[in-house]
Amino acid sequence: MYLFSKPFPEYRWRWATLTPTESLNIPEINYGCLKVLASYEGEKVNAPIIFDSLLELDEDIKKYNLSEMVLARDPKRNIFRNSGQYWKNTGLLESTSQGIVLSDFGRAYSRGKITKDEFSAFIIKKMQLPNQLIEPENYISAWFENGLTIKPLELILSLLCDLYRISIDKAYLTAGELVDIIIPMSGNKFNNEDIVSVIEGCRAGKSLSQESWTATESSNDSRMAREFLLFLHHYGYLMVRPSREKATINRNMEFYLESWQYELAGEILNSEQYFDTYKDAIKSLSEASNSISRRRVLTEVLIRPKQAVFRKELLKVYSKKCLLSNASVSEVLQACHIVPVKNNGKDSIDNGIILRSDLHLLYDSGHLKIFEDGKVELSDFLKDDPFYSVTIPDHIKLPSFINLENIRVRNSYNM
Repeated sequence: MYLFSKPFPEYRWRWATLTPTESLNIPEINYGCLKVLASYEGEKVNAPIIFDSLLELDEDIKKYNLSEMVLARDPKRNIFRNSGQYWKNTGLLESTSQGIVLSDFGRAYSRGKITKDEFSAFIIKKMQLPNQLIEPENYISAWFENGLTIKPLELILSLLCDLYRISIDKAYLTAGELVDIIIPMSGNKFNNEDIVSVIEGCRAGKSLSQESWTATESSNDSRMAREFLLFLHHYGYLMVRPSREKATINRNMEFYLESWQYELAGEILNSEQYFDTYKDAIKSLSEASNSISRRRVLTEVLIRPKQAVFRKELLKVYSKKCLLSNASVSEVLQACHIVPVKNNGKDSIDNGIILRSDLHLLYDSGHLKIFEDGKVELSDFLKDDPFYSVTIPDHIKLPSFINLENIRVRNSYNM
């Protein structure tokens, strides 16, 4: 039997709020709310204009199948007042006490200077417990007095990589394993090898002592812990499936690595550990973040059964030319959805554009954005590139058959 103790009274893994709202970790919802915060910096979070904007978000969330949650709950106590830590914990939002104040990082992300994949890679490297952005001072002091800091997202990925190297079939973790084994053992400063050994032992039939401490003292502790796994899943670093051996409940869902995600995790884990600014971090992590984008496009192009028909129809209406480059070599032209299929985007000509394969990748990764008026904006990464910064036009004429609402929604939610 294994026996672990709680390292100190204040020890816990907390993602954001003590009462989790898991849907706020969905990238499109998190970003859509961030855009509202960015649009009304200086306003109080309970201002009527904030509530009206959240009502509009609720309509989009329902229409595009993002979640069943409601953001505009009450004019006086909306989602930002109750759950503002979902933007504070990642360093996007600095304060709401005297009015909305975003960080420079938050402003850059909301304006498209940083892509979704760059954002997630940066958070994996940066997030550290105790999270000084949201935890009270007595909790922070207790961690430091015990000589303990943990990078939870990096730890999860590194443990999964260790399990993958043993066997790809073992490269998964559950929320139950997180609260029963990983959180107690990491708090007691066990190394990865020891933690993996206990995970394997418990899967093989060994058990924890009834006296062993697990991170489930409060009713929401398991949900708080699970949010770390959900972040990695929502941003493309992990897949998720029902348990293959136990009842299918949230505690037993298996968050696992596929082979390409193992390679991606290695790139993230092996990158630099310390950066002077978020801009330095983004540059260092660019290759790893772009790996997610390449996989996303490859999956759409090669696996979706309706993609070939969609491409054929789009090539016809675009006269077999790339919208941004005028390239006309058929072999390099790809059909790109404006609103992605996973967000209820349709295989219709009003929801598609033809792009050269490399530009398709850049469009889907968020490195370039096309707006309703035809304006084209580049991320900071592309602005520094000597080729793309001069070859991508800053304005184009959009075909009349494109549904401009699709473009608005894509940009509003960073799809």
